[in-house]
Amino acid sequence: MFIVYALILIFAVFADLLKINYQIDGNLGFTAAVSEMVIQSHEGTIHLIPALPQLWHTGDFRGLRARGNFTVDCTWKDHSVETFGVEGKGTCVVELPATQKTMTFADETGKVYTAENGCITVELSGKSVFTAM
Repeated sequence: MFIVYALILIFAVFADLLKINYQIDGNLGFTAAVSEMVIQSHEGTIHLIPALPQLWHTGDFRGLRARGNFTVDCTWKDHSVETFGVEGKGTCVVELPATQKTMTFADETGKVYTAENGCITVELSGKSVFTAM
């Protein structure tokens, strides 16, 4: 499947992700598919890098929206989340990749969060950034 996306990027997409023969369903569908590979939000949980292609060892995204009115940023290396930021109000549950089921993160104030069953629950009243320890 990744080969198909790579061929689309090489032969049919400009640098700004607009297709040469502009078709709204194709252009927006492609960006939606890429977004779903790096973040998914269902039933009150934000899943980080749930369907990351093997070739995307390192990367990041900024400003993707999740259900519950949250804005999410994330940086990963070797298919593991290194930092993530969430902006919003209320309780937010973040699910990490399977390789990080017991990972520990700290926010900018130094408060430590340890994943339980791969999830970290945080109470937000603005933007918080979490860094792997």
